[in-house]
Amino acid sequence: DPSVVGQGVTASFTLTVNPPSSGTPTGTITVTDGVDDCVATLPATSCVVALTTPGVRTLTATYAGDANFDTSTSAGFGHTVNPAPTTTTITNAAALGATPTVVGEAFAVTYAVAAAPPGAGAPAGSVTVSDGTVSCTGTVADGTCSLVLTSAGTHTLTATYAGSASFATSASAGAPHTVNQAATTTTISADTPDPSSVGQAVAVSFSVSVNPPGAGLPTGNVTVSDGAISCTGTVAAGSCSLTFTSIGARTLAATYAGDSDFAGGTSATAPHDVVAAGTTTTITNAAILSATPTVVGQAVSVSFAVSAV
Repeated sequence: DPSVVGQGVTASFTLTVNPPSSGTPTGTITVTDGVDDCVATLPATSCVVALTTPGVRTLTATYAGDANFDTSTSAGFGHTVNPAPTTTTITNAAALGATPTVVGEAFAVTYAVAAAPPGAGAPAGSVTVSDGTVSCTGTVADGTCSLVLTSAGTHTLTATYAGSASFATSASAGAPHTVNQAATTTTISADTPDPSSVGQAVAVSFSVSVNPPGAGLPTGNVTVSDGAISCTGTVAAGSCSLTFTSIGARTLAATYAGDSDFAGGTSATAPHDVVAAGTTTTITNAAILSATPTVVGQAVSVSFAVSAV
């Protein structure tokens, strides 16, 4: 005293015959707190009762009587019952360690909560599994919850039982789990204008998506190139601008560099044509020439300019 929930408590008692009577009573004595009880057959002087309700309990012993002796009940005897200790275990830790997931992939974590000796009984309530950053919560009865880890690397999972009125909290040992980078797909969605002219800026749009079972938002840079000329933009921006300096057919590819959580990759190729740029040709000193006549046979300097349109 105190005991814990589910622990066997030895309740000792005495049965006496009130004077002027004498003799030896027979039968049974029941010890109870009003919820749990134990029964002893005389001439026993004790029985063991497992109390399942926490708090201050009042035990009484009641003699059932026999053909020669009346029943009787003892005065109440105070007894304190504390919550039982528990153990919490991640039960598929070995499987988790042997089977990595990828960033954003949901996976089941199974766990078990049991009363620890000297306690006994069936704990109830909730269990939270966490790596210290993300978590999932399930009931003791369900025995599982689904966790989604959002960063690559080795994580240590811990399952924590929240406890109840009858059962104390507990936490599991750490279970290692490996999370790999999620695979991605990079796509060129547009190259505008196509065809373009030599020296004209071409906006190339791209996107980076995460391949199932992974999930999340990749970050970092994407480089678009025809093998000679390139431009770079962020995944968030979704585009960059190329300027080609010669005519001809081009083959564009977008390459995602990857980040700590998402693997890089290169898109399928996209064709693009570059044609000759238009030009304008201008005599730049025409006004001077018209304002300054020459004579037959006189050399005249004519200035001109050619520019791309």
